[in-house]
Amino acid sequence: MIDLIRLALKDSVGLFLKLVPLLFLGVYVAEIAYRVPAARRIGKIMRPLSSMARLPDSGTIYLTLCLLNPLAATMTLVELRNKKAIAEKGVVVFSLVSGLPITAYFAFFAILPVAIPMLGFKVASIYILSLLLVGIFESAIGIACGRALLERDK
Repeated sequence: MIDLIRLALKDSVGLFLKLVPLLFLGVYVAEIAYRVPAARRIGKIMRPLSSMARLPDSGTIYLTLCLLNPLAATMTLVELRNKKAIAEKGVVVFSLVSGLPITAYFAFFAILPVAIPMLGFKVASIYILSLLLVGIFESAIGIACGRALLERDK
């Protein structure tokens, strides 16, 4: 029983040490994006995806960060919501629209390096493309929800 508690404590501390820096990174990036208008240029990469779903420009940095670090991106979204830069419906739509960027992140940084040696190039390519299609489908659902739930910017 003591060994189980030690193991749980060790795992909890390890997870805590991994997540806290990402939490601070997300809050820091959100603060910069919220305070410095020039920093919003980072979000231009995902602006077309965001505008199709009628999402505010203040959150495009979230979609861009999803390509680099989904956990830090989520912390950025939470911070933008706490600052009232994004409404509750916007958070839901952002989470759905981020399907493609998050899927692309995991497909290329986590799955592809393992899939090619294990499955071969042809099968791994089919697998990655099917994952990306699922991400596109999720983003399309998010765009449809955004168009239905969010008002057009005036």
